[in-house]
Amino acid sequence: MRAVVEDAGTVEERCHERLHIENEYDDSGTVRGILESAGVAFEATYEERVAFDVRVPAAESEALTERLLSATSGRVEIDTGSVGADDGAG
Repeated sequence: MRAVVEDAGTVEERCHERLHIENEYDDSGTVRGILESAGVAFEATYEERVAFDVRVPAAESEALTERLLSATSGRVEIDTGSVGADDGAG
């Protein structure tokens, strides 16, 4: 049994934040491109406005938010929320 536990190794989990981003269609390509280049998990919803629900490591959240605001000249709306390390949804 001990060998099995040792072979399993360890997994490091990081705390994440959820970002809910809303923007007009004109900025959706820019926002999507930034999210893809950042390598974060997200889901997009295209309705009257475009919404992105994003799961980002907490340590990277502020930089990503600043990048999105800068690239869109502040036209995106971003709401944040904390997610525990064990919440793998996204």
